[in-house]
Amino acid sequence: MTVDELLPNETFHEVNAYAQRHIDADLGILLAEIPILRDHVIRIPSLFKAPKVSSLSSLTETVMEGEYLLVSFSPAAINGVVLDNYYVSPKTWGPVVEGRDILEFAIREVYAKAGMEVGFVDDFMSHHHTFGEVHCGSNTFRETDAAWWE
Repeated sequence: MTVDELLPNETFHEVNAYAQRHIDADLGILLAEIPILRDHVIRIPSLFKAPKVSSLSSLTETVMEGEYLLVSFSPAAINGVVLDNYYVSPKTWGPVVEGRDILEFAIREVYAKAGMEVGFVDDFMSHHHTFGEVHCGSNTFRETDAAWWE
C-alpha cells in the first residue's frame, strides 16, 4: 500500500482520530495520577487500523456500537524493549521519502531527546502479524531497586 492510496481513505483518518482521542484521554488520566510533567512524555508516532472481524472474533463481540477495536497499522515502535540507554524497536516499515524511512527517523529523534539510541528489529512475520511486537517476544530482566517514586 502506498501513501497516495492511504490518504484518501476516510475510514483510516476516522480510526486514527478515534485512537488519538483515546490516547489523549488516557494520557490525561496518567498525568493526573503520577508525578510527571506533560513535557516529559515521549510521543512515539504510530498508526492504527480496525482489524478484520474474523481475525479477532472473540474480542470484537465486546466492542460497543460506535466504538472501534484497533490494532497497530504497522509494527508499533512503542512496543519495544528498553536496555539501559538503548531501545530495541520493531521495524516500522514506514513511508520512505528521499531514501529515508520517515517513521524510523522520527522515532530515533524522539528517543535521542531522552538520551537513548534506537535499533530496529524486523518482527513483522514473527510477531506483528499475530498482534505482538518485540516486547511480546522478549524476556528481559530489569533492575527494580531504584526508588523511582522519590
